[in-house]
Amino acid sequence: MKKLAQLFTVAGLLVFIACGPSVDQNAVKAKLLDSLKKDSIAKVEKLKAEAAELKAKATADSIAEADKAKVNKSKSKKVKSLF
Repeated sequence: MKKLAQLFTVAGLLVFIACGPSVDQNAVKAKLLDSLKKDSIAKVEKLKAEAAELKAKATADSIAEADKAKVNKSKSKKVKSLF
């Protein structure tokens, strides 16, 4: 009886494995993965563009701050020379 139960268990596992997912299920899964990949790539591209924009803005702000510091420094020299 024990061997018969083992035989049915093994046979059931083989049938379960042999059936597997259908072609339609595989196609749906492939479409989903492609869609997710495209979405991920789009998000990465968007983040890269935002990072480049922020870097450019930070550079421009740094240049403006440096120019402002130069102007303030030259004004303070003029004030010191008057006294």
